[in-house]
Amino acid sequence: MNVWILTPEKTIYQGEASSLHVPGLDGSFQLLDHHVSMVSVLKEGQITLCVSKIQKTDHLHFSIKSGLLEVKDNHVTIMID
Repeated sequence: MNVWILTPEKTIYQGEASSLHVPGLDGSFQLLDHHVSMVSVLKEGQITLCVSKIQKTDHLHFSIKSGLLEVKDNHVTIMID
């Protein structure tokens, strides 16, 4: 899935991910490829992206204070503070 993580100042990540974990208001949840369309408010915590490369999976971590997530057509946009 395509993932964009944006702050008011800049784009901090744009690229492919095989999954991601986010801190939702009612608890953390995971998004996988072709997830159903949704919008969610995020609370303070950590976003973890799983980025698969040839024979290797990297995990990228981003600490956030709050945010908003939208999933639509296999594109995930996360706006964070």
